[in-house]
Formats: sequence, structure tokens, C-alpha cells
Amino acid sequence: MQENQTSIPLLGDDFPSLSVQTTHGPMNIPEDL
Repeated sequence: MQENQTSIPLLGDDFPSLSVQTTHGPMNIPEDL
């Protein structure tokens, strides 16, 4: 059985790109900020 481990991002790590739906419409983080 495999165990998936997710780690907390540390300071200095690259922020993952996220596509999110907001009340102001879709946004791509961090490109749109």
C-alpha cells in the first residue's frame, strides 16, 4: 500500500500555479496578482 505524503510549502519554495473561481471571475494565481 502506497502512502501519499503532501508537505507544507516552505518559505522560498515556488508557489504552485492555481486556477480558481472567484466572485470576480476566474483567476490564475500568482500570474494575475
